Amino acid sequence: MHNAQILLQLKGIELEQAGALLTQGRVGLEVLDFANPTLLTSGWEQRLAELLPLCQQWPGPITMHGPFLDLSPASPDPGLRELTLHRYRQALDIAGQLKARYLVFHSQYNPSVREPDYQANWVAANTRFWTNLLPEIEANNATVVLENVWDPRPDHIMSLLASVNSPRLRSCLDVAHAHLSSEVPLVGWVDGLGDKLAYVHLSDNQGQWDEHLPLGEGTIDFDSLLAALETRAFAPWFVLEVPRFRDAVRSLKFLGRDIN
Repeated sequence: MHNAQILLQLKGIELEQAGALLTQGRVGLEVLDFANPTLLTSGWEQRLAELLPLCQQWPGPITMHGPFLDLSPASPDPGLRELTLHRYRQALDIAGQLKARYLVFHSQYNPSVREPDYQANWVAANTRFWTNLLPEIEANNATVVLENVWDPRPDHIMSLLASVNSPRLRSCLDVAHAHLSSEVPLVGWVDGLGDKLAYVHLSDNQGQWDEHLPLGEGTIDFDSLLAALETRAFAPWFVLEVPRFRDAVRSLKFLGRDIN
């Protein structure tokens, strides 16, 4: 854990406060700005121009969170699939310019759909979508990681990753989302995702809302998660998904990182 790559996910004044850590290369940054569909509709070029010189001067790695609101690669509506493709292509282009190593997209799996063929149809539709997009992912030198949100288990994600079978499509475990929605413990996600697990979003909550609390201030069992990763010799990147710099500092200390 002490050698793990850790990134922050901060914006605005909170990002400015993290300047010293970023300049020293002690952490990297997951850029969150372009998850905002309003910005992608208008103004993303200016924001990218502002971020580029900063990202180029920071020695730590850059990653990016892509858009997710109301999007669905597996939608039966061709218009919505086309919008999803458009937004994902925008994100890939921006990630390429930022030289982002990983690009996060939500799985968009909906467990509320109670149909016997839903999971199989979801895997098939997503396999077509991501297989067709692979050349553009490769062209932008990124690796896409699919993040669990409402997903009750990792099975369908692993089926999709096995079906596409590309090192450019892997998984992101969001431990806070799993704590809220999963039917299996975090260790079950680690075992289920296996060596496809490249990326982990870390924040805490009390089991009711996605509060994005500092680590150790909610009810998530981080000890079992970290032990499972170490036992299996998995080394995913960790992103502290807390919105304030002071909470990132508290979380770094929780993980045993000396930032003095």
